Amino acid sequence: MLERFKENIQVRHNDTNLKKKNEKRHEAIKEHFQEQTTVTKPEFINHLERSDRSKDQIQVMKENVKDIDFSNANPRNNNFMNELAFAGESIAEGFLDVFNIKVDKSIDRYKEQLQIIEERDLDKDESRFFIGGFQNGKLKQYSVKKENREELEPHIERHEERERQLQKAHSRSLNHERQLEKSRENEK
Repeated sequence: MLERFKENIQVRHNDTNLKKKNEKRHEAIKEHFQEQTTVTKPEFINHLERSDRSKDQIQVMKENVKDIDFSNANPRNNNFMNELAFAGESIAEGFLDVFNIKVDKSIDRYKEQLQIIEERDLDKDESRFFIGGFQNGKLKQYSVKKENREELEPHIERHEERERQLQKAHSRSLNHERQLEKSRENEK
């Protein structure tokens, strides 16, 4: 069986065991985001400044990384990691920490999305599609399986539009609350 998710994440399995299927799905998603995620120098510096290190340590770390090229700042980039490790072990640890946080957040956002999932029977060379999403680390099927992906796309588009509207409303609400707080502070 081959499953395809958004962003062309593919999972191959022949397992009937649901736990093993979910582990393979999670592995494939995590591997995808580890390959796609990079950390910029400003993100790394911000992470250092928020850390519990002393100001002197942070300043030394900033000096050590100022000449390092962050254009491909990913742990799978050996040249970058060698430069970072050469600059200092604590700097490399800090980078890996911010990288892991960023990957974990990307995975969580990805898993919160509904998506059209293709299930392909490799023996019969047939595909079926359904709307699914992850809930508690397990893939849940939210629609009946269809032969045609296009039948499901309007449902996903409506759902995404509702999500965008909720995000806008939430942002407006937060902005309104901030403005109220500022006006209260100015009155004092």
